[in-house]
Amino acid sequence: ADWEPTYDPDLAYISIEMYARSKRIEFNWMVRFLSNELERDLTPRHLEVAKEVMRTKCLVGLLSEKGETFMRLERYFGWTYPNRQ
Repeated sequence: ADWEPTYDPDLAYISIEMYARSKRIEFNWMVRFLSNELERDLTPRHLEVAKEVMRTKCLVGLLSEKGETFMRLERYFGWTYPNRQ
């Protein structure tokens, strides 16, 4: 996506495996993002913060469990359907 600010034409033709083996790969990017620690070394505390964010701020649903997922969404958002059986 050459319109994105992070676009790098050097990466246009490499495979995911090549990228994963390169020095460009990000280490624990989700923990970094959720704990707001983008540069320094991570500690177990950063993992705990990230897990707490996931526990308190994220609602997870599974495509393989659509019925349960939609019931969870309905309860969370307070959705009601007057003609539902």
